[in-house]
Amino acid sequence: MQQRTPTPPPAPPSHSLSPPPPPPVPSTTRLTQPDEFSIYREYMDWPTHIPKSAHSTNPQSTTEHHPPHSVFGPGQHSSSHIWAPFANATTFHLLKWFYNSDKKTLEDLNRLVYDVLLQPDFSVHECEDFSAAREAWCLDKPDIFNSDVWKQDSVGISLSQKEFSWNTEAEAPVVKVESVWHCSLTKVITSTFQDSSASEFHLKGYKEMWKASEDSLAERIYGEVYTSLAYLKMEEKPTIPPDSAIENIVVPILLYTDSTHLANFGDASFLLWPGYLFIGLLSKLLVAMPDVHAAHHFVYMPEVSNLYIGIHNYGC
Repeated sequence: MQQRTPTPPPAPPSHSLSPPPPPPVPSTTRLTQPDEFSIYREYMDWPTHIPKSAHSTNPQSTTEHHPPHSVFGPGQHSSSHIWAPFANATTFHLLKWFYNSDKKTLEDLNRLVYDVLLQPDFSVHECEDFSAAREAWCLDKPDIFNSDVWKQDSVGISLSQKEFSWNTEAEAPVVKVESVWHCSLTKVITSTFQDSSASEFHLKGYKEMWKASEDSLAERIYGEVYTSLAYLKMEEKPTIPPDSAIENIVVPILLYTDSTHLANFGDASFLLWPGYLFIGLLSKLLVAMPDVHAAHHFVYMPEVSNLYIGIHNYGC
């Protein structure tokens, strides 16, 4: 009698509704040629534009068409003249001399003659309808704040109290800080890409590597936002359509604020807290150069009164 091999039972039907995951797409590393320092880059995708090495970049190319006033955003009547917001160089020289010191001295009188009256672009005819009050108002009300770029609002702050906690944040007293000037972060970022300095932006992150010789192991260099592990992981998150012809860019921003001393009246001092935005796609070597004007203004905050500090410490 011949013995048959038993047939195994059929596999139970799968209850999984989702299809199996697709096989991983093999990654392709794109390498640049080493520079004079034996430093090269590893890209996952080629960017549409690759700036020169930050180690040999000439800052003149960045600052040539980048006037200082552009960091405040476009105004209604933005001017590229060095004497803006005044109408002419004569008014500029007069106001510059007037605000040069608190108390005028004989040395200031010398400056009036040599730095103002004897300047080649000084014209007596431009002083015929001169008004000091009107020109001082130009400094207090620049055209940038008359445009739709900057907006004035109040900000509510929930106050804490030392050695005491509220049951909910809604129970905490709220104080309003008035006269906070701000502009849209989206507009600020957009304006930076419309500026000529955007040619220095690194549109894609990469690994910066150094290899001393053919026989040595490559070492990774850390030092920029766009070469950090955190930024490279951020680039993996956005979903990019496969047929998209538009380059997708992850734009890191760095925010910073510091007090600016405006004036002293007796024992009282007046401070303003400007907020600055830096684009992380620009090399830190260029950001550190004052002539690059990499700090873009996006908010002006008044100093918080000592009254609020008293509420925090003593609840009064």
